[in-house]
Amino acid sequence: MERPVILVCDTLPFRVVRDQKTGHLSRDSRQGDTGGLQVTCGSLVKSGHGACLVGWPGLYMREGEEMPSGDVTDSTTTSPRALPSVPVVPVCELSPDDFAKHFAFAAEMVTPHLHSLSQFSMGSWDDWEPFGLFGRKFGRALLKALDGYPSHQAPVVWVHDGDGLLIQVANFLRNQETSREYTLSYTHHISFPPWEDLQRFPWSNEVMGGFLGYDDVMFNAQVHVDNFLACCREMSLVVKVNEDGGTVYYQGRKVKVRKVAPSCQHDKLMKLAQVAPPLPRGLKEGCKILLGAERVAYTKGLPERVRAFGRMLERYPEHVGRVSYYQVGVPAGTEGVKVSRVHLKVQEEVEKAVLAVNETFGTPLWTPIHYVPRPLPHAPLAGFYRDADVMLVTSLKDALNLVAKEYVSCQVNDPGVVVVSKYAGVSEIMEEALLCDPRDEDGLADIMHQALTMPLWERRARMNKLQSRQEGCTVGAWVRKVLKRLQ
Repeated sequence: MERPVILVCDTLPFRVVRDQKTGHLSRDSRQGDTGGLQVTCGSLVKSGHGACLVGWPGLYMREGEEMPSGDVTDSTTTSPRALPSVPVVPVCELSPDDFAKHFAFAAEMVTPHLHSLSQFSMGSWDDWEPFGLFGRKFGRALLKALDGYPSHQAPVVWVHDGDGLLIQVANFLRNQETSREYTLSYTHHISFPPWEDLQRFPWSNEVMGGFLGYDDVMFNAQVHVDNFLACCREMSLVVKVNEDGGTVYYQGRKVKVRKVAPSCQHDKLMKLAQVAPPLPRGLKEGCKILLGAERVAYTKGLPERVRAFGRMLERYPEHVGRVSYYQVGVPAGTEGVKVSRVHLKVQEEVEKAVLAVNETFGTPLWTPIHYVPRPLPHAPLAGFYRDADVMLVTSLKDALNLVAKEYVSCQVNDPGVVVVSKYAGVSEIMEEALLCDPRDEDGLADIMHQALTMPLWERRARMNKLQSRQEGCTVGAWVRKVLKRLQ
């Protein structure tokens, strides 16, 4: 018999709102995560594994307050539809201010070290204990979810962590006296550093102990699997590491470590691109388009990319007036939660860099960079993917980066070129992309020029190989593959 699955995420794929007059709670599907988490939730719901969702609802809920009913919305098609309702267990007694505090600590103190970008670290090392309280609140909600299943069932708990907030959840559960059987699986959707970087982090033992509290630890790229196993080998916490089998022996348990790179909705995106609206009038006329689309986070390399675009216009003046760079910059963080200082600093740096390039090269009839500081709905974004001549995925560090895959899926007409950072996990599986070092702004400028001037035959050859690798790929197939391993 297939075991039920409890999906744990820092935030739910919708928000709960409270009526200011009546105090009544209701769901608002227009708010919340509209990306990979929502697609994964939908795929789990449709998988028939008796899925249950655990996460923060977006506001303070008292312990014992009833969760409002409703459906999970599948917004990955041209006609969004509701999926069957599933049980939801909210993380209670956590206000937006509390969530913002813990998110800021993760963004400013934990993830910079996990990304090997310690230059972005800021804050106090004394905040680890309050950060552990965050994991305990999620752990209590998870215990409640486990109690909802009969004693003879052994649910698979699948934790998805894209911000480093849920590292401590497993250890909280292991410290509870319970006879319940369950498997704790953790998918780490950010990078993991080599030992020489991790050992500089004062809380490295706590972080590694958190990871090793799980039964399965999954990364998006092989380089992060290798780094994690190497760190386990270096640390006195671990009894034995079998790197060939990806197994760590820790406190009398076996911890399986593996790569499980998420997929995109290839066929759905291709169909969406075929019917997506054209680009805004005047944007494409006479100009080639370079496109970027991501969160304005310190990992994404946006200031470096904007400056490199300016360097390209300077080094290759034939592109002046003939190329436009369109950047979708989604504010980093969670909707309704204050953005952390490190992300605000990057946001300000991006805006200054955009202004500098536009003032230097712009004319009354041509704007070099169009910067949109908000997310685009699925259909218009698919249109931008389809019509962009060059896709820029130039992260300083990235666990994977599905944007590169989404762009490939939407190339239904004259194919473009995708430029990928060698520090993004997706570079492991996109050898036909143009690889770059985002820190080398002159080198990136040269690669932008190479992409813009690549002949049609070469663009077709590269894109055909990239698309053939993604044919038939869906998030649902990825979910089923992972669950089969975990079962």
